Amino acid sequence: MPVQPARSSSQSRLKTWAIRFFWIGALLAALGMMGANKLNRSLGNSGSLEAVQTKARIQLIGIQLKVMKQIDGRYPSEEEGLEGLTPENLRAKNPERVRGLFLDFWQRKIRYRNPGQHHPDGFDLYSLGADGVEGTEDDITNWEEAAESHEVSEAK
Repeated sequence: MPVQPARSSSQSRLKTWAIRFFWIGALLAALGMMGANKLNRSLGNSGSLEAVQTKARIQLIGIQLKVMKQIDGRYPSEEEGLEGLTPENLRAKNPERVRGLFLDFWQRKIRYRNPGQHHPDGFDLYSLGADGVEGTEDDITNWEEAAESHEVSEAK
C-alpha cells in the first residue's frame, strides 16, 4: 500500500480558510443580488441607473437615521438636518464633503422631514428626481416602499 505524505497543519488550515472565504463570498454575492432585485422591484418603472443610485442612498441614510435613534434615542431635528448624522469634528474639518454625502444623483439635497408627513412617528426622505419638481412621478421616496410592503402584507 503506497504511503501518502502527511499534510502539514498549515496546509490544512489554509484549505479550511479558503473554503470559508469562498462560502462567505458566495453568501455576499447572493445577498447583493437579492438586494438589487428588491431595489429594482421597488423602483418599478423608474429603474434608471440614476434612480437606483438615489434610492440606494436614501435607503442607506434611512439606516443611518435608525442607528442614530438606537444610540441617541432620537432622530436629528429638521434644523440639524441630515448633517446631524455626522460627527461634529468631521463637519468642522470638511463641510463640503459632508454635504456631498446627502445629495442625490442630480447633485440636489435629499430632503428630510422629521416628523414625517408619511411616517409621523419617524422621518420622510425623498429626492425630487430628474425633473427637480416636488410631487411629480419621478420623485424617489422612502414611503413608497413602505406602502408596497403594507399592500403585500394585506394581500397575504
